[in-house]
Amino acid sequence: MRKLITFTIVLLLTVGVFAQSKPKSGYLGKRFMVCAEGSYFLNYSQWTDLLMSYNIQYGGNVSMITGRHSQTGISYNRYGLGAHNRYDTAYANSGRINGYQVGLNFRKYRKSKGGLAPIGKYFEVNLFYHSDEFIVNYKNLQTFAPVIATSTGLSGSIGLGSQGIFWNRVVMNSGVRFGGPIVTVTEEEANGGLGGELSYMNKRLRHKDFFSAYFGIGIIF
Repeated sequence: MRKLITFTIVLLLTVGVFAQSKPKSGYLGKRFMVCAEGSYFLNYSQWTDLLMSYNIQYGGNVSMITGRHSQTGISYNRYGLGAHNRYDTAYANSGRINGYQVGLNFRKYRKSKGGLAPIGKYFEVNLFYHSDEFIVNYKNLQTFAPVIATSTGLSGSIGLGSQGIFWNRVVMNSGVRFGGPIVTVTEEEANGGLGGELSYMNKRLRHKDFFSAYFGIGIIF
């Protein structure tokens, strides 16, 4: 995990050094942005959950302008997936899936819509490393310890959004994303269980990234 974070930071700095040689890119000479971000996504476990519950993801990102119409950054997010299958006797409110993701993102501002980094409508691509833990406390089974399922992997998303700058300093953006897991790296299950904890967690993670709406606010330097 440390190697992954180090690699993303080095990659971002390398791109930034290269971008410094390009004239007239950026907004009034400002290139770096630090933003907090939150996103909202519904539960897709089953139709009853879709209507009754939702989840929130929060985190932040550091980005830099790498061209007249491009922006590159790294991000860190945390999330908790609750209200599992409210009306299912096996998993009903039995625990939360807690996780985090570290990722690289690239935004291409739409020249045809008048976009000029970092202002305007954009298309974005995200690649994330994620780590998740599902602790299940079965109320209808006599177990000495909760069942713990963990997994790590890579996920990705694409999105559409719009970004603006106010008072020459405050950055605000919003948009929607579509995505899902790409590959699972590790899986592990401890303390037994019913045998379906890992598959259930993976299903919930697929649903998490299927669709989300986000909003961010930060500062440009």
